[in-house]
This record gives sequence, C-alpha cells and structure tokens, in this order.
Amino acid sequence: MKKTQEILKHLFDLYEENENSKESIIRWCEKNMERYHMWEEAFAEYDMVDVFTALDNYWRFQNNKTKPTVAKILAMLNTNKEVEKEKPLDIADVKYFNIESNLMSRDLNLGRNKEYFLNDYRRAVNYILVDRLKELIGYDEYKKLSNQDKTKEITNKYNLALRNGLFNEFDDILSRVNCSGGTTQLKNVDDLVKSWRI
Repeated sequence: MKKTQEILKHLFDLYEENENSKESIIRWCEKNMERYHMWEEAFAEYDMVDVFTALDNYWRFQNNKTKPTVAKILAMLNTNKEVEKEKPLDIADVKYFNIESNLMSRDLNLGRNKEYFLNDYRRAVNYILVDRLKELIGYDEYKKLSNQDKTKEITNKYNLALRNGLFNEFDDILSRVNCSGGTTQLKNVDDLVKSWRI
C-alpha cells in the first residue's frame, strides 16, 4: 500500500467498527480519487508516523466519533512543529525519538502492534535503556555511559542493550507498558525518565 493509503487505513481503523482490508482501502481510493489526491498532497511532506500520531491524538483527546478533516490534522501537525521550534525538546524525546519511530514504523509496516502509540514505544524503550540496562551492567558502568556526548551515549546504550538481548522481549514490554489504559505493570516507569539524568 502507498503511504496515503496506509494513513487512510489507519484513520478508518480508528473510526469504523468493521475491519478495513487493504483491498477495501484501495477500492475506496479508486472511487474517491479527488479526495485521495487531496490527502496525498496534504501529507506528502510529513512522516507517516507523525501523521499516525496526530490521528491517534485527535481520536484520543478531541473526538473519537467523527473523523477529522485534513485541515484539522494539518493544524495538529503544524502546532507540534511550532511547539518544537519554540521550546527545547525534553532530553528523553531527543534521545529516543529515532529508536521509537523506527520501531513503530517497522511494526506498522509488518502490521503488528497497531493498537500502540508513540508514547507507548517511548516508555518501553525508556524502560529497557534505563532500568534493564542499569540492572545488567551496574550503576557505575551505567553512569560512565551517561557521561558521554549525547548522540554517542544513546548509540552506545542502544547497541549494548541490543547485543545483550534486552530488546528480545520488546513486544511483551510494550504490552505491559500499555496495559490498563496506559497504566503500567512495570515498576516505577514514570520515575525512569528522571533516573536517565543520573
């Protein structure tokens, strides 16, 4: 499926009870070429994960009954860009954005874990790279890793976690992070971001 078709499928999955197959989305696009091209043009410059996140946030926090218009989604995407320009990103956002986005994109392309949002991926990655990695290598070694250039720091932590199989149970961790409507079974996950700065 093309990027715009994937975006429309995600939209229909959020707002319609019936299962929307790839074939039904392609048929919808063929019948509604003008609307399809409007969506294609509107989101050509945006990353698919960002559009998915905007759709998820609109559904979660603004209206879960009526589909948003293209203008409303663009407004959300552009508002997020303005906020990013005006205030510095949180340290956790800077470090984890690429890893989380890549994991989420991979899962979406494989048709897996569609029920999870970028924040769920963020919390799962944070749990692995802070809590589990610290348990594995010990506090002193973890602190040494944290005293590097930030890009090098996250790369080294990610590679070390990967080599030691800490991402092998990622789906299970993602599921536990997201259980009970966003509350978690993982211990002290909300405190983990703070411990990142140690």
